[in-house]
Amino acid sequence: MENFKACEKEMKTKAFSKEGLASTKMDPKEKAKLETRKWISDMLDAVSTQMETIDAELEAMQVANKKPKKGELEALEHNLKGHKMHQTKLEIILRMVENDSLEPEQVLFLSSNEKEPEQEKANAAVLFDVVQFL
Repeated sequence: MENFKACEKEMKTKAFSKEGLASTKMDPKEKAKLETRKWISDMLDAVSTQMETIDAELEAMQVANKKPKKGELEALEHNLKGHKMHQTKLEIILRMVENDSLEPEQVLFLSSNEKEPEQEKANAAVLFDVVQFL
């Protein structure tokens, strides 16, 4: 009887009513795609924040008119260059996911291990290898 009531209610709900619009069901593939895009966007935000921090450190060194250690300046510039490369690759991956050139499952398995530092490097290597071969 409960199943019948639920079915009848669903059949009587008008498509453009508040209730009908609120109960939009998402395809599992679209849901995975949305989660993947959100994860990649979060990673892009994190990389951008790190790049801004490095830029601020470089500007602070230049404003101080203090001669920085040779290795320190080169290390910051190297880190900034690496972050820009990662940002570019993530943007490419995001576009590939949006255009269905790359399956969300190929990207989502990386997000499950993002907290472990040694796994993070391996994940980045795998992800960028995927982009190179596509």
